[in-house]
Amino acid sequence: REPDGDRRDDDGDGFVAIAAVLGKDDEALDLIKSAARLAPDDPEAQYKLAHGLLAIGRASEAIQTYRRTLSRFPD
Repeated sequence: REPDGDRRDDDGDGFVAIAAVLGKDDEALDLIKSAARLAPDDPEAQYKLAHGLLAIGRASEAIQTYRRTLSRFPD
């Protein structure tokens, strides 16, 4: 939360969660993919992409993304 009381979700997780709850998996995944593309050097963004893929049943893509992320960011 920002000091001025702004309640925005800085990393966008809230929007993704809302889209997912509404059954809009494709839209949620598009948001996650956009975040990962905008922050290719952010391991958390890449992890969230893998987690999002897994959450919508795209396990093989999720595993590839987890592996790529772990090899690129081992710590």
